[in-house]
Amino acid sequence: MECKIKIIAGPEAGQEFAVGAIETYLGRSPRCAVKLGNHSISYEHAVISREGSEYFIENLSANGTLVNNERITAKTRLRGRDQIRLGQETMLRVESLPAAASAGSSRRTLLIVLLLLMLAGAVVVVIDPFSSTPSYNWAHAYSVLQPFVDRQAQAYQLAPETADLFREAWRHQQAGDKDLAAKAWIRVRVLLEDSDPRTSIRDLNHRRGVPALASILKGGAASPEPSDDEAYAALLQFVTLMEQRR
Repeated sequence: MECKIKIIAGPEAGQEFAVGAIETYLGRSPRCAVKLGNHSISYEHAVISREGSEYFIENLSANGTLVNNERITAKTRLRGRDQIRLGQETMLRVESLPAAASAGSSRRTLLIVLLLLMLAGAVVVVIDPFSSTPSYNWAHAYSVLQPFVDRQAQAYQLAPETADLFREAWRHQQAGDKDLAAKAWIRVRVLLEDSDPRTSIRDLNHRRGVPALASILKGGAASPEPSDDEAYAALLQFVTLMEQRR
């Protein structure tokens, strides 16, 4: 199996390409196998090289290349679901790698699935999604989580459309359009599950044993802002519960 890359943001968003050659250049130059038209992309911006079953990316541009939001200064090994940023707008994602190179990613994916299953079970026990308990302030939880989703989407830690879809799902929920809301929440959950796997191996069930969402639901305007780890855990719980509220 070849290394497959998908463009997830920028003028060429949606395009996929396979990296089979020893060296594959990315940029605006006609000699580049992957041609990118954005003005902030250099003629030969970066190169992906193959060494056995492993793939590496190297920056060739003064504008820099980022992998998972970190600027690379040397040849960097690619792993499954890595996100590559070139220029100001173009973002790529590693969709698949040969079996030998992606074995570590497969183990991480299995861990993520297990954690999500554990999370779903813990949430059902601790928080009743249909509860009318006054101490649970769902509107407050949304007001805390929406800015977090906006920041994560702007930083490409989540798919760019996640923020607008999260806002749309909540609007349908508030309007009482349960079918439309459920469909939107499902789409949000799929985007979250498809995000950078490094964000999904965070502490999904607060280290003190209290679900992250519960502390936000019981909080008020003066409550301390949750950390990114707590906010992400709460977001997963919030979307899961909203999806169940038919």
